[in-house]
Amino acid sequence: MDRISNNNFNGRYCMKKRFFIISGLMVVLVGCSLAFNIYSKSQKKTSTSSEASNKTKEEKPKELSSLSTTKPLTTTETLSTDLKTNSSGSHNTVDDVNTLSNYLNGGYVRYSKPYLFISPYVLASDTPKLVYSMEDGTTMFKKLDFEGIYDMNIVDDSIIYRPFAQPDLYKEKIQAPHEEKKLLSQCGAYFIYNDWIYFISTADLSIKKMNLNGDSLTDIKTNLQLPPNSSLSFSPFIFVNNDKIYFSSISTSGSGNDEKWKNTLYSMNLDGSGFQSVLEDTFIQVNIYNNSIYYFKMPIIAKDGEIPKQELMRFDLNTKKTSTILQTDYSSQGSINIYKDELYFISNSSDLNVGGTQFTFRLQKYNLNTQKISTVSGPLQMPGKIFILNDRIFVLPEVNTDRNQYIYYSIKTDGSEEKYVK
Repeated sequence: MDRISNNNFNGRYCMKKRFFIISGLMVVLVGCSLAFNIYSKSQKKTSTSSEASNKTKEEKPKELSSLSTTKPLTTTETLSTDLKTNSSGSHNTVDDVNTLSNYLNGGYVRYSKPYLFISPYVLASDTPKLVYSMEDGTTMFKKLDFEGIYDMNIVDDSIIYRPFAQPDLYKEKIQAPHEEKKLLSQCGAYFIYNDWIYFISTADLSIKKMNLNGDSLTDIKTNLQLPPNSSLSFSPFIFVNNDKIYFSSISTSGSGNDEKWKNTLYSMNLDGSGFQSVLEDTFIQVNIYNNSIYYFKMPIIAKDGEIPKQELMRFDLNTKKTSTILQTDYSSQGSINIYKDELYFISNSSDLNVGGTQFTFRLQKYNLNTQKISTVSGPLQMPGKIFILNDRIFVLPEVNTDRNQYIYYSIKTDGSEEKYVK
């Protein structure tokens, strides 16, 4: 690609977190640094598990001996070079397989029958490129000649994406010679709904839409009434749910050690009418499911020698009431994924009393109907962002792992077929 040469790509790749993880809120960097630094010093030690929140009923954890302990699976590059995807009907970021939770986790993983596409943003590699495989994510693994991709959507035979550290939107053919079109400059978060691209314009801090070719640019909402010192430039998302547009802003007050921040979630109708503030809090990630909003709050500041805590919250859009679902030790930027009435998250059990700090990360799920917690996986080597497609879970670490160990972790929602894909 002409825009990103091989000589300067590595530098831009190293800068990717500074630009985009800010969109996941600046405070997360501090929390991640603390959790991962402590974890890296103790990852070779044996961890002891702890119970989840007393506020919920917990099922007996799955016996770890029932989980697969196979060695990392080495992928192969045997797919046909004649890559074709299947598409029918209107184009949407969210469909029967690509869920809203997957999009709100960063949009790094996309399914376009019969292939799974994974963004290089979350691949641990010195020369990250877009990859695709069969839908189980563990067989027929092949790199495509794309570099610098952040979030993405697959539209017929093209990919629509934003590059690392560039606030622009591109559309490019998947097959060589990769015919490319720049759809928009100064594009913030975007979302495809019924063949329209809804997006935050960082040029004038407005909400707009355009068609899939970058034409028919239309203002939806300008002159947004936001709190003082608010910014949309680092808003991590915009999405459509039940014919309403949702997006968030971040605002700050004070300075230095007294600086404080908060997020505000807004909604409006597709034509820009009915604009309102929905929720104000310090949320790390938001998911919406069955007329409720679920999110992790900013980690609770810990005392010296203690691990920061994070609370998983539920906000009822009908009653406008907020409740705490559970509290766990801080882990993985608060990644959650809601799939078939179950909320998946990564728990962090810690023991501060036995020979120094010890950690155990596990994939768990909270049933939204029974309010019970169950354990899905054995101990994870690293936490990460959670994606679920066709009953298979992918955990993709957003920090560099030893590329000789694994690229990502995969397991079925029933706890079977556990694999580290190398």
